[in-house]
Order: sequence, then C-alpha cells, then structure tokens
Amino acid sequence: MKKKALVLGGGLQGVLAAFKLDKIGFEVTIVEKSEKLLNRASRVNEGKIHLGIIYANDKSFDSAKYMMKSAMCFDTMIEEIVGERAPWQKWLSAPFYYIKMKSSLLSVKELDDFYDKINEHFDEVYKGSSTYLGTSPKWLIKKLDYIPNYLNSDFVDAVWETNELSVEVNKMNAWILEKLNKCDSIKKEFHCEVHDIAKNKDGFKVVANQNGTEIELESSLVVNCTWEDRLNLDSKLKYNPNHNWTFRLKHALNGILPKKIKNIPSLTFVLGSYGDVVNFKSTSKSYVSWYPEGMTDTTEQIKVPKEWENVCNGIVDDPKKAKKRITDMLQGFNEIIPGLVDCTSVDLCAGVIYSRGTPYIDDINSEVHQRFKVGIIHNEDGYLSIDTGKLTSAPLHASELGKILN
Repeated sequence: MKKKALVLGGGLQGVLAAFKLDKIGFEVTIVEKSEKLLNRASRVNEGKIHLGIIYANDKSFDSAKYMMKSAMCFDTMIEEIVGERAPWQKWLSAPFYYIKMKSSLLSVKELDDFYDKINEHFDEVYKGSSTYLGTSPKWLIKKLDYIPNYLNSDFVDAVWETNELSVEVNKMNAWILEKLNKCDSIKKEFHCEVHDIAKNKDGFKVVANQNGTEIELESSLVVNCTWEDRLNLDSKLKYNPNHNWTFRLKHALNGILPKKIKNIPSLTFVLGSYGDVVNFKSTSKSYVSWYPEGMTDTTEQIKVPKEWENVCNGIVDDPKKAKKRITDMLQGFNEIIPGLVDCTSVDLCAGVIYSRGTPYIDDINSEVHQRFKVGIIHNEDGYLSIDTGKLTSAPLHASELGKILN
C-alpha cells in the first residue's frame, strides 16, 4: 500500500514536488488555497531564471553560486521531473542588460570585480558542459563601452550585456499543467486554506477551510511548499525561524512597449530600489516593475495581512487607485527609460515576495541581498518545509526532495 503525502501549496515548488513524490511511489494530494495550480506568486513574477548576477552585494558569493547552480539545471530538472522535453525557445525573453544606476549601493569597480568573479565561476564550472533554458551560453556577462541611447545617461553609470533570460511563466505553467493533468494519480484539493497541522499516531492531521467548511486530511508525510503561508504553518509544529524575515507586497505591470523602444533588451537596474523591464520575444506584452511605486506594503509578522489577498488574486478593489498606481509606476520609470510612459494595454498585477532580513532593499547590510539559505529548511518525522527562495531554485529543491525520500 502506498504511503500518503500531502503537498501544501500548488505553486511551481509544490507541483514539481508532487511530480517527484508520485514518481517515487507516494499517493500524493496537492492542497491549494486558490482555485487553480501555478497561480499567485508562481504566475505574477518576471520569470527570470537567475544566474546569480543580481547578488553582487552578497560578499560571501554564496548566493551567486547557488543561483547559478539552480539556473544551470532548471531546464533539465524540470524535464526529468515532468518526463518530457520542453519548448524553451518559445518562452524566452530578450537577454538582460544590467544597468548600474549612479545612486547604486555599489560602485562601478565593485560591480566589475564581482562580474569578473562570476564570469570565472561560470567558465570553470558550467561553460560547455551545461545548458541554460535550452541554450548553451559561451559567456555570462560583459561590459559595454557606451550607454545605450534608450537610457537617460543622467541616471546611469555603466551597462553590462548578459546571457541571462526570463521565461514567460504563464506559457511554462500551462505546459506543466498539461502534463500534470495527464497524471491521474496526483489528486488536488482547491479552495483549501490550511490553518493547522498537528502530529498524530499515523503521521499528521492537516486542518483546512475549504469553501467555508472545515476539513481534515491525514497523511504520513507533509511537504510544506506554500509561499506566504510557510512560516505560519511551520510554527504550528513549533518550527519557528531563528532569523528576521520580510514579506513585501509588490505590484508590476504587463503592457505593450511603445514603438520607439519595442526592441530594447530586457533590463535590470542595480543595485537598490529600482526595477526591471522584461521584453518577451514570444508575445507583444512586456513585464515592467518599478520598485519605488510598485512596492506598496511590507510586514515582518508571521502571517501576511488579509488585505493583500484580493490584489494577489488579481481582484481590483479600487479601479481609480489601480489606475493611479499604473500611472505613477510608468512616470517614475520614464525618467530612466524615456518613452516608457507611453506603454499601452497595461494590466496591473501584484504578488508577495518573501525573504530573510529587514525590508529595506536600500540597506546594504540587509539579508534581502542574499538567497542561499534556502531549500529544505525542516526535515523531521515526516514533515518537510521548503523555502523556494527564488523561482529559479524550485526544480533543484524538488530533485533534492526526491533524493531524501527515495
């Protein structure tokens, strides 16, 4: 008789964990609080598969190494877990350029030194031996000797071209769900918000509210893959974090770039309270995130505010306020990328970011600039809790879960 496993959270981490558990012989049920899988944080993000370049402020270099390790197996591990080759080329963005702002936390020399180090690590460990989203990059990052004319040079010190990419998460998610729906052995419970976990003689009892009715689910194995609920659910079993943490509510836009900048590369502005533009080749819409107006709330509590729920589910409570937020974000970013304010067909979206450390991204000492103390955080008596860290690392963590339990 198969052992039962409950996977809490149906984001990318939870779905890949469920695939892995099913393959090694568990009877798996995914417990998801929204109406569908791969929703919320797994749907509302820029889809960047991080090669570690953004983590220049982690002096240990551990974040860069961990993200590069995760990124360089992202494609092959998803294909191994799902059991099929993926059409990565259909989902990729234009490559990223990294833009050093004059107000950046780090100097041009500090960034140059870090990028030299990350190039060396890439060459030593991965060049010629691994694929990255179906591509085989021969280099990672190199400096331009000019400031491109689509940027306002009053704000920009230096620019580096990279081979870092984003995937269009909605298309990747749809492909994964198509494969999951063919797997009849994985069960799903939707509209099911877990509010308690307790040990019992056979393993665990999970108590949830499903469409207004309290239900109980029992299992010998529980894998907590939730995002904003993970710390709270861990605490039900007395697993409390020994570090500071922050939840941030961040808004972003999806829109059509105006004609004069429609062919720009994807852009990441470093290092501080700035933003990103992800220019997808396979669709007319680009992802735009401008932190000063887009990051609207933070909490250091163990549970995120209920007021965040609607916006994370794509529900607009106040259309006038949403319209103003779109305008403010585009106008703010327009100073750096002239013409961006003329984006059309713009949609507002929002998601929760979880990280260790204090909420201040402009604090050079904050742990928000690190992403290596992640993965399977708790593993005891049939309860495992996975801190995904970044979307990039979800396949790696699912693979590690399989190794632990197989």
